Amino acid sequence: MAWGPDACVFADSMMLASSDVWQAGSTPARVWGRHAAPGEWITVTGLPPGAAVTPRNPFQADAAGNWSITVAVRASLEPRNITFTGAAGAAGAVTLRDVLFGHTILCSGQSNMAMKVGCAFGSLLSNGNAEGAAAWPEIRAMNQGAAGYWSSLAGLDRNGYPAVYNYSATCYFTALQLKLNVPAFRAVPIGLVSSSVAAQTIERFMSPGALESQGVPAANATGVGCSGQLAHTLHDELIVPLAPFVFKALVWYQGEANVGCNAAPAPSYEHGYYAKLLPELIRSWRRLFRTNFTVLVEQLAAYSAPDLTTAERGADPLPALREAQAAALGLPHVGMAHAVGLFFFLGVCSKETTDV
Repeated sequence: MAWGPDACVFADSMMLASSDVWQAGSTPARVWGRHAAPGEWITVTGLPPGAAVTPRNPFQADAAGNWSITVAVRASLEPRNITFTGAAGAAGAVTLRDVLFGHTILCSGQSNMAMKVGCAFGSLLSNGNAEGAAAWPEIRAMNQGAAGYWSSLAGLDRNGYPAVYNYSATCYFTALQLKLNVPAFRAVPIGLVSSSVAAQTIERFMSPGALESQGVPAANATGVGCSGQLAHTLHDELIVPLAPFVFKALVWYQGEANVGCNAAPAPSYEHGYYAKLLPELIRSWRRLFRTNFTVLVEQLAAYSAPDLTTAERGADPLPALREAQAAALGLPHVGMAHAVGLFFFLGVCSKETTDV
């Protein structure tokens, strides 16, 4: 088994959360690993001057060879090579190269979050987006949860395409707009992790316990839920493996798959329940990641056909779902972006690659 920092999350060219305050406070980065010798002492080197490691460096693995530390470092555009060395010799040394410290953002949801930059305006070969990304090599990204592969969106992916083309459009443009419009972000690296799958209900992103706490029956919380989809599976596959990585913000864009269930009169627990599930998703993810991160919810746009009759528009269940999304605004450090009249859809690209 591989020794060192968890290879599903920590890799070359990655981003670790800096200790700079975003909104809700300052949380040092967490780094964890396994497969060291039982009780082995481990030393980390290569951190910037003044970095604070807790527990004190060197630190000790537990009886099972697992270990976890926090690292408090200010944001910087200077990349670091960080080495973890085991004192017992069995572990050897593992180096994470080209690591930046800055603001980290988790992006999740369904189709509108999963849609790629290359599809956002109908063309994969968007030279303007590639040129724009090239100006910000400090925007780093990982795709589909704990994939163990980070890259700068300014360069090429492993297939030779501009890396930005195959990345979540909403996630990337969030980082880009922060760079362009917020002076405090211009000299701060931004790390993006996208964990999104098209056409998925919110139940798939929530744990059974979180669902049951909001009145979803246990049979549905652990099995088949809204729209006949398996509940909690994406939570287990794409979200849990990332924890307790420190994210400073969450961008959430999802809800289309829940429109029908949210408006259905039977079973009774489904009716209007998105207003309960979205706030609980935020609360439960904050507990999972042990961070009170900032949350930005993208409200669904109106996407009904323009030729609907007045009666048909009156029966449209979408407005109720859009209103239910606003329930999340009752939580601290939650904002909402409105997209009425602006609907992004999962486009069909003439050319696609398979990796970030």
